[in-house]
Amino acid sequence: MDKDTKSIIILASILIIVIFGLIWLGKYTMDNKQKIVTLDEKVTETLDGEETEENFVYNGFVFVKVGNLWHTEYQRNGNLFQIPLHFNPKQVENISILGELNIEKFNAANDFYITFDPTQPKLGHVALSAAELSLNMAMAMKIFPQAACTLNETEGCVNRPIITCDNTEESVILLKNEEPAQITLKDNCIIIQGTMENLVRSTDRLIYQWYGIMS
Repeated sequence: MDKDTKSIIILASILIIVIFGLIWLGKYTMDNKQKIVTLDEKVTETLDGEETEENFVYNGFVFVKVGNLWHTEYQRNGNLFQIPLHFNPKQVENISILGELNIEKFNAANDFYITFDPTQPKLGHVALSAAELSLNMAMAMKIFPQAACTLNETEGCVNRPIITCDNTEESVILLKNEEPAQITLKDNCIIIQGTMENLVRSTDRLIYQWYGIMS
């Protein structure tokens, strides 16, 4: 079993616990005071018109890069959330969104699943994408997805739900580790695909649409 596969097995086993821990991130703060000051200063500079490649305004949202993450703020029901993602909107503009989602059916589901094929190679970016999705769904949308697998062929999937886009009426997000990088909407299922960093880019593209930052 390779290192990436072990990583996704560990993720699948503890994802529910992690999700509840992520509720705390509704009041997300940076790792230390210096980063908080840097972010606040950059936001002020950006609003004053001092834009660079690492701080700019996109569709009315201020984006600032701190370390390896891009940060912006999102307000929902009077609550302000810090959103940290690996890619900014400019970096994901070429990710196509195809098909059509049954919004009423998707939103009315009793359960939400994030599923993947455990036999795919190099699953480290699948784990990262699953974590990023779970964080944002729990933090700002109050949706707590379950970790699932499309096949019961690895140790980590023995006790997980076996979910595909075709075997459930619940809401499904399928992470597909293959090119091209794109998002496909199909009835009650969202298929996010791409290899390596492109899978994370596709994931961030979907998250930006959820927040209304991108259309």
